[in-house]
Amino acid sequence: MRALRLPEVLCVFVVAFLCCGTFAVEASPRASPTVSIYTDKPEYYAYDSMYVGLSIFNDVERAVVLKIWLEFPNGEILVVANVSVTLPSLSYNNPALLSFTLPPLENGTYTWHASLSDEGGVLCEDFTAWSFLGARVEKWAVLVGIADYVGWTNDLEYTDDDALDMRAALINGGWRDDHIYLLLDDDADKPDIVAALLWLAANADPDDIALFFFSGHGTFGVDVPPLDEADGYDEYICTHEFADIRDDELAALLNKIRARTAVIIDSCFSGGMAKQDEQQRAKTLAGKAHVTLKDGFDKDIAAENRVVLTACDADEYSYEYSFLENGVFTFFVVRGLKGYADADGDNYVSAEECFYLAKPRVQYFTTLSQNPQMFDGYEGELELVRCVV
Repeated sequence: MRALRLPEVLCVFVVAFLCCGTFAVEASPRASPTVSIYTDKPEYYAYDSMYVGLSIFNDVERAVVLKIWLEFPNGEILVVANVSVTLPSLSYNNPALLSFTLPPLENGTYTWHASLSDEGGVLCEDFTAWSFLGARVEKWAVLVGIADYVGWTNDLEYTDDDALDMRAALINGGWRDDHIYLLLDDDADKPDIVAALLWLAANADPDDIALFFFSGHGTFGVDVPPLDEADGYDEYICTHEFADIRDDELAALLNKIRARTAVIIDSCFSGGMAKQDEQQRAKTLAGKAHVTLKDGFDKDIAAENRVVLTACDADEYSYEYSFLENGVFTFFVVRGLKGYADADGDNYVSAEECFYLAKPRVQYFTTLSQNPQMFDGYEGELELVRCVV
């Protein structure tokens, strides 16, 4: 905390004070000087540039002591300047009297103080508070939505819309568009998805938040080494060309991501009928026989510092409905991200809050045939967006 490194120009503070400000003759002199200290913004992150400005009005030439100090959140004081100077009868303003890069500090409220005094005591003083928010959190996402698969028997209707709606909800919640990697339909072959996840790992720092979202078909196959499946089957997300990504492969890719990570998967993890009726379609492959699976992606890709939300249980289907124009699970997760999931009223929506909003509604809409699951390996709540409601 004592690492606050102010620039060496403080050694010539008086020269900067007298020579670098903006002066103007005051038409109506006052009986005593005034001082104002201010910052260029109210909140800062580590490695931000900080500019501290100072304004002084002085009516007659006088000798004063100018003192500037920083008060830390715990009450400790760091004196930056304590100098004697003769003030001319001018008004003065310098918006960048002090400028430096903030190192990592304790989060909290800091206060700059300034005073002018003479042998009789303090003539005037001022202060301004600012907040240090820690490391700047960047948010990075890979969103995959595949409706148009190779061939025609396994196409879905709204899975690409799922990814587009997720993207819109993130951007409206404060995510940067250039931090979102969107893959739709024939842009979502296996090499494309792998490359996107490697991009996510390369860009997301440990202080950041990463999101991987997939909406499309899910399937399964006989467990291959490492033989780690209790039910004897590996689960897969189905890529556009059906090269597919096995649960162990996905876990290895996600493990490269150092950031706090949310994973949201809206697909089936078991077999079943591809098409129920025109209003309801399951996200699994045509002709795939049903088996009873005992574990799914939520267990296979579970890890510390990660929240995994899945649309259904291990042996259930995940449905999309035409009247929602989305997957049922994605529809309610996106609704949650729009602010409706903010259960604690803190103006942020977490991955966990999205789940608690979505789960009972998905169960209701599907008459308990689809039961979303969550693995929460993150201490606290993993905040995803600012509320927009």
